[in-house]
Amino acid sequence: LTASDRALHDHCYVHINITDANTHRPVFQSAHYSVSVNEDRPVGSTIVVISASDDDVGENARITYLLEDNLPQFRIDADSGAITLQAPLDYEDQVTYTLAITARDNGIPQKADTTY
Repeated sequence: LTASDRALHDHCYVHINITDANTHRPVFQSAHYSVSVNEDRPVGSTIVVISASDDDVGENARITYLLEDNLPQFRIDADSGAITLQAPLDYEDQVTYTLAITARDNGIPQKADTTY
């Protein structure tokens, strides 16, 4: 960059850093996951690990997982996507569960994907 008053002039260098825009949303590896679990599975055990990816970089690609429904039988690790059993299951009580799981990136604005 050069500045001049026609008699004198000076110049400096300007460095421009380009940052990643949050242009991509997280995408799950599968639109639906199907998992079979025995009713005697121990509380605290991992049932499944779900995963999403984001083609952005840095914070825009950092993914957080969450369960959309508050089901006391299940918990998801926000960082790893591991779903663990938090309460005993009883086949005679309930045969199936459908969990809505959302992956959100850390971009602005946030983008997300949901799987079941």
